[in-house]
Amino acid sequence: MHAHLLDEPMEATLPALNTIQEAYETACLAGHRFPEPDDAELWRRCKATWCFREWIELYRRYHMVNFAEATRLVIDCRLNKHFGPLVPLKPELITRNVLLHFSTELAKHSPTVARMSLKLITAIFYKAIDWGVWSGQNPASRIPKPPRQFRTRFVQPGEELRRLLVVLNQEPDDIRAFFLTVLLTGCRKGELQRMQWKDLDLVNGLWHKPAGTVKNRKPQTTPLPRTLIPFLDRLPRLNTWVFEAPHNLGRWKEMYVFNTWKRIRTRAHLPDCTIHDLRRTFASYLAMGGTSSSVIAKALGHSDLQHVHIYARLDVNSVRSAVDAQADTIMNLHNMTPPPTAGPRPTRPRTRREPQPSAEPVEMPPAPPQTQRDPATDWPG
Repeated sequence: MHAHLLDEPMEATLPALNTIQEAYETACLAGHRFPEPDDAELWRRCKATWCFREWIELYRRYHMVNFAEATRLVIDCRLNKHFGPLVPLKPELITRNVLLHFSTELAKHSPTVARMSLKLITAIFYKAIDWGVWSGQNPASRIPKPPRQFRTRFVQPGEELRRLLVVLNQEPDDIRAFFLTVLLTGCRKGELQRMQWKDLDLVNGLWHKPAGTVKNRKPQTTPLPRTLIPFLDRLPRLNTWVFEAPHNLGRWKEMYVFNTWKRIRTRAHLPDCTIHDLRRTFASYLAMGGTSSSVIAKALGHSDLQHVHIYARLDVNSVRSAVDAQADTIMNLHNMTPPPTAGPRPTRPRTRREPQPSAEPVEMPPAPPQTQRDPATDWPG
């Protein structure tokens, strides 16, 4: 009887152990996880069978989890849309020539996509080296990337801005406050999606951004404009997040923000304007108002001036003031004054000239012969 009791659980656990082992091997071979460090045989099988598809899956599971949600969505979209030719290839077949052709084809449609795709391939190969699944050179490390193209679109002052504000004023309180915050502070939409009530100091008009919500992973404090504070203060404090999803599903997700903005920009007749263009609008208006590049960089949360040089071309007023002051200084050194402004020049009506009859050619008399001059007695000149 006791032997029967001992045999029964053993027979019941053997199939379970086999199932666990099979699931473990299947997950490793599919790139869903790494083999155990001491499982040399499975490591050898994985290295021999893994394609670039499995490397991408490992990159998603073990590295992209550290990225912000918006960044993960962008990378996933790029992988699904453009990496089809590379996915079934073994890593050793992804050579420099293959990547040059891959980049050239992408650059025909979008140099930015080609540049970012090469950057992603480089990162995946370097991660494979760190994980010990690739011992060769990184084939994407020294491939010339297409030149970076900076987007310059922003909401133009005047009619475009008026249409946008009219449409936002017709939206519910939370949607209006969300996009006004992007427009008036220049924040990233991901930072705004993760805004919590504990981070806001509406009395002093400050937004304290924790390090985990900022792109450069450094805490940042953003001043809130006085005109924006009432829009945020009237929002209901339902939970942790300032912008709560409908039906208490947590903070706003990417698709909800994207679809909401798509509806707003369609109504405002701004079909080519993205949410990030609102951030660019904020910086462009600062530049047009004469704000220095260092202040714009600080307002945008940039650690250097590299990314704000694009707005220098919009700072015409401060450049004009400097040029005028310098010109006045130079002209005053010699007491030079500009001439009086001339009035409008009189214009005479243009009369049509009648064609003149062609004259007969005139015979010219032959030129008299020139006398020979003596160079010795001839004076120069």
